[in-house]
Amino acid sequence: MTGFTARKISNLRPNCIILACCPSNHIAEKLALNFGVKPVVTEVFHDTDQMIEKAKEIAKEEFHLQEGDLIVVTGGFPLGQTRMTNYIRIVEI
Repeated sequence: MTGFTARKISNLRPNCIILACCPSNHIAEKLALNFGVKPVVTEVFHDTDQMIEKAKEIAKEEFHLQEGDLIVVTGGFPLGQTRMTNYIRIVEI
């Protein structure tokens, strides 16, 4: 988990904040320098369901989201492969 997807999305300069779940402080520090990225250090996820639930929980806390708000979850799977963004899902809080 390198933050590749968050950096690529940041290059597009979206009008929203990018929440980047990072497995280490080292990666979080690098991502903090990118436009609109808010890195949060989390545990390493082993499946997408676990990742989505944690992302919903963090987004709700960090951005004061309400029930019914939508977030977009994206990244690369299977975990461990670098520079591969192949997953996107719109999730309701």
